Amino acid sequence: MPNISDNGKGIPVHILEKIGIKGFSYGKENISTAGSGIGLHYAIETLKYWGGDLKISSIQNQGTQISLEFKVT
Repeated sequence: MPNISDNGKGIPVHILEKIGIKGFSYGKENISTAGSGIGLHYAIETLKYWGGDLKISSIQNQGTQISLEFKVT
């Protein structure tokens, strides 16, 4: 399973719970350049449709890890 990780500031739990919800966007103060929040939602839905998964785990002040799981046929 491919993993991407960093050692950054992490994602607060109350935000982490909402990541991937269609339309959810965070930390984009300039409304004219803000995203719509659908990109990650569709990425997760597409992977699930193909039998895979995308998981995000994070610990504040330690970092974030994103795991991609692909179904092998």
